Amino acid sequence: MKKIIPTLLLSFIYFTSCSKDNITDFTKEQIEDTTPEEPENTIKTPCDFNMSEIKKGETITINCLLDLKGKTVILPEDVTINFNKGDIINGTLNFTGNGKIDGRLLNSSIIVKGNVKLIDPSFYFYAVRWNIKEGKVEKNVALQNNTLLEKTIFFVKKLGATKFTINKLDAYFEVNTVTSTTSDQNFYPSREGINIPSNMHLEMTENTILRVFPTSGERSGSLLSILNATDIKINGGTLYGDRELRDNSTSINKNGGSNLLNIRSGKNIIIDGVKLTKGSIGGLNINSLGFTFNSDYIPSNNITVKNCTFEKLRRMSFVITDGYNILVEGNKFIDSSTKVGNSDGGEVGFALNIEPVRTRDPNTNEFIWHQRVQDVTIRNNTETGSRIGSFNVFLGERITIENNTVESRIAWSLAYKTKIKNNTFIASERTKDSPALSIGVESETVAENEVSGNKISGYSLGIATYYGGVKIFDNEFKNNNTAIFIKENIKETEIYNNTITSTDRARGITLHLTYADKLKIYNNIISVDAIHILTTALNQEQNHKDYTISIEKNTFNGLQSSTTFGRSNGIKLSDNTIEGKIQISNSSNIDIVSNKITTNEGNGISVSDRVSKINILNNDINFSEQGRYKCINIDDVNNINEVTITNNVCKEI
Repeated sequence: MKKIIPTLLLSFIYFTSCSKDNITDFTKEQIEDTTPEEPENTIKTPCDFNMSEIKKGETITINCLLDLKGKTVILPEDVTINFNKGDIINGTLNFTGNGKIDGRLLNSSIIVKGNVKLIDPSFYFYAVRWNIKEGKVEKNVALQNNTLLEKTIFFVKKLGATKFTINKLDAYFEVNTVTSTTSDQNFYPSREGINIPSNMHLEMTENTILRVFPTSGERSGSLLSILNATDIKINGGTLYGDRELRDNSTSINKNGGSNLLNIRSGKNIIIDGVKLTKGSIGGLNINSLGFTFNSDYIPSNNITVKNCTFEKLRRMSFVITDGYNILVEGNKFIDSSTKVGNSDGGEVGFALNIEPVRTRDPNTNEFIWHQRVQDVTIRNNTETGSRIGSFNVFLGERITIENNTVESRIAWSLAYKTKIKNNTFIASERTKDSPALSIGVESETVAENEVSGNKISGYSLGIATYYGGVKIFDNEFKNNNTAIFIKENIKETEIYNNTITSTDRARGITLHLTYADKLKIYNNIISVDAIHILTTALNQEQNHKDYTISIEKNTFNGLQSSTTFGRSNGIKLSDNTIEGKIQISNSSNIDIVSNKITTNEGNGISVSDRVSKINILNNDINFSEQGRYKCINIDDVNNINEVTITNNVCKEI
């Protein structure tokens, strides 16, 4: 936060110097109407009384224009000054004790000091009374706007204000200039933005537009800032970024620019119904002072972001790098990280990204948690148009993503006890070739995660899972080319109670070029017209020879489909009801046990290429002899001694 003086003298200073960062092009959308809102101080008749004659305990009402003519008035104790459409200008009011004043009388031409409080803690801000300049301005005026607005908020806070209301305002604020006068003049975006103090409610309306003045430098500022503050609410209004006006072409750092709201070590914060649009870095950033291992670490805690609109923000709309107990609810995320005019989408590409930093100690190999994000709930939001995805948990603990409606992917990498549940994924023409969910990378901290109760439709791939420690259950997949694709290194994973329905040569569950151990697939209903379950190049390394996969008690519908195991090891297919043929090729340690199999096209069970340790036991197989199909067919004579066939019941249909 910039230096705040204990008293207030906000005389307007107009700078006439020019800057290469002056705005040169304003569109109608950027500036529509800059007519100032008229304050309630409408009576201009000069007052006919002398303020120096006021006595202790007296109450006066200002229904005239009181010009102090540069003088200081010392007021006795217990004086109250009420408002009745008049005004006080040009001077100083010094309250000696327990004074009260109506906030509608405050303005930039008077100094108010001493022991005084506002009569009403709700303060209504008029830009013209505080010399805020709306519309097209130069950089130095936009910087003055920043200083004046912040000082006004802190000044009325000192007088007891708990609510600061802005209605009609459309102004630019410069947030990328170092204002510190100390020898240490480093740039801190949380200090140079418009800071909101503790115990304050900033209320804005649909007529309030706060804009970032565009620059072309390397710095990454923030329009509004909450810095090590508590018990703050911000609601309404539009925070408008500088994407369309900023020039990144001369910057080494192509990701320079500004966020619109920065919460740094905020506690008990509510952001409600704010529109954040066209930020040149992004929209909202939640982070903390210090690192978790330092004594000066102050984590952000208990933050709610609800009913907001995040629109056309570059890189990502919302990022959390450090914090606890965060609720993100009922927001709209629109066109995150997409190109706007000459502004590219930048890096990342997700609407919301959770990305704390951790490293490993090179000596002990233990984790060093520089930042930490825990206990975040993301629910009842909608997302459309994101360049890459909707919500991404790069690294997080106990993250719940539920009841959202999205068209772009949800993803996690290094997640612990993360739940993605009861979301609706509806692919658009733009996102249909991407997975709805991408989950997992290999790490010892990736564990106890869940994907449940989601409805996923229209994607080429429903879920792509890359690592284990996850339960995938109670999901509904409809009209996806492949419902679940297990891509890499799956251990201790369960896939159960899912319903998969699709046509157009679709697949249910695929395992390809990977290994899997202690994988359980059970109680699923798979109704597709190509392949129910496909495994290829599965568990092929020497250290995978004892790995196991259990596929049991599923229902596979689709007589034209197949269950296919190719170049695979360690699978037990048991107690399933299967329509369609079963194919085994170039595989080992495959048990086909106690299944009810029905097919009218192809052999009931086919074994081909070189195989070993294949057991076909206790199955009930219904097959058609049409086309000379067989109940069980072994193609290669070399396989006969490697296949055990016992107690199967074959029936022609």
